[in-house]
Amino acid sequence: MTLSTNPLREGLPRERMPEPATLVIFGATGDLTRRKLIPALYRLFRQRQLPPGFRVVGVGRTEMNDPDFAALALLAIAPAGREGGDEFAALFRYVTGDFSDPGT
Repeated sequence: MTLSTNPLREGLPRERMPEPATLVIFGATGDLTRRKLIPALYRLFRQRQLPPGFRVVGVGRTEMNDPDFAALALLAIAPAGREGGDEFAALFRYVTGDFSDPGT
């Protein structure tokens, strides 16, 4: 029996997509973010595995704005190519703050 003939799946959507989400990365300007997290998110983006409305909010002590953080994301994916780069970069926002400050 295949999934398409499974009577228990009748009337259910074929693909499940997660609800919109926001990923908050603390220490967003660090090496781990550039080398691992952003490239992994880009792969999910290219495979259309990120839900509609997905956003990334970076938090760090470095003075930066949204366009600067988006540029950092584009640099991080440069080895993989830039297909859809502008759409991918639009997912990124940045907040400057100190982790010990509850107001951040």
